[in-house]
Amino acid sequence: MWKEAVKKTYIDDDQKNWDNILPFVTFPYNSTKHETTGISPFYLVHGRDVETPLDATLRFLPEESMCDYVQNQMTKAEEDGQLAKVHLTKAQGKDKSRYDERHRVVSYKEVTK
Repeated sequence: MWKEAVKKTYIDDDQKNWDNILPFVTFPYNSTKHETTGISPFYLVHGRDVETPLDATLRFLPEESMCDYVQNQMTKAEEDGQLAKVHLTKAQGKDKSRYDERHRVVSYKEVTK
């Protein structure tokens, strides 16, 4: 769905300018929560949400000590990784079910000359 919206909005009909817009769509794509994992790719790689200039302006300072904060972030990253795996497993199960519904066994005869 996201890819189609980008193609319709930003890419010319002849699809020759896709490489020019790629840097502009990569950031939103990587920072958006994905349906399959339920987590953004940026979060999975960095263990935190993307920080935009607005976030830097409205900085949140944790009330806990820095050691506790880091430990909590590490625990949360592990939990989020496990959650992403659960979401991926569910999505794979759905994909397998869809494939199995449509799959037909094909057998071939060996031809000898």
